[in-house]
Amino acid sequence: MPPITWLLTKEEITTSAAEIVAATKANLDAIAALPLTDVTFENTIKRLMLPPNYKTNSKVTACKFLQHCSVDKGVREAAAAAGEALANTRVEGRMRKDVYARVVAFGDTDECKGLNTYDRHFYDASRGDFERAGLALSPKDASTLKVLLKADSECCGAFGKNLGNNDTVLWFSKDELKGCTDAFIAERYDEVKKMVKITTKYPDMIPIGKNCEVAATRKAVTAAYEGPTGERAKRASLVTE
Repeated sequence: MPPITWLLTKEEITTSAAEIVAATKANLDAIAALPLTDVTFENTIKRLMLPPNYKTNSKVTACKFLQHCSVDKGVREAAAAAGEALANTRVEGRMRKDVYARVVAFGDTDECKGLNTYDRHFYDASRGDFERAGLALSPKDASTLKVLLKADSECCGAFGKNLGNNDTVLWFSKDELKGCTDAFIAERYDEVKKMVKITTKYPDMIPIGKNCEVAATRKAVTAAYEGPTGERAKRASLVTE
């Protein structure tokens, strides 16, 4: 698998996500177009194992990841939108009865019965993806599950977006950050306030947790993130909904 290209612009993220969505649909359409009598491991299961399939497509990771860590709000928003579009595509793909029918049909072939352990694992995993999406359920139950899966996808997208966009700010004196490097403090020092600006993002939290010698400072930063009114609690409320 080629290395992942992480530093994408927002335009590159949007374009790449659209290409993945289109390629995924084309791949599934090609499988669905096969006569049930013509399905093979090569033209059915293997096409669900390799890109553009969601699980093995490194471009999917590249498109989504920057919503969590980019300092550019436009990039975070583009990555969050890409993540939502890709997640919806995955849900829709798992609900494709026509593709599932080809997977089931392959399961009845002699070729499937003779698969080695490695390839059999991928057959079982592919079939399981469709069945966990409800394609073995009654039409009524499958419809209900589809609504729930879409809601789950939207919730995960909102959770990830909030992770990157939280704007909590704490102010500390230099003495309160004793143990942190001079470079760390200088990068965050506000000449007007004569204080050091600390956020609850990982580039601030991790060095403080690792280096700061002042227990009260470490406690304040942790409480701002993990406490009952902190950023983690705000995001967790999305899950409980």
